[in-house]
Amino acid sequence: MYNLDKLNGLVVEKCKTKRNFAKKMKLSERTIYLKLQGKIEFKPSEINLACYILGIAKEDIPIYFFNKKVQIT
Repeated sequence: MYNLDKLNGLVVEKCKTKRNFAKKMKLSERTIYLKLQGKIEFKPSEINLACYILGIAKEDIPIYFFNKKVQIT
């Protein structure tokens, strides 16, 4: 499971709402919410579009999309 907190923060910073981000991604709000909660994975084409919309450099993709969640036991 991935920690998408940085991605969520950037979505709010750049698009103001997840609804606006969903429209720009041409996906439903429900789908965006599930993807940003890590319940559905982003497809490679969606990652590319999100990077364009949010201004994420290609070398920063792992920071936003593939940051492993650490569990404290």
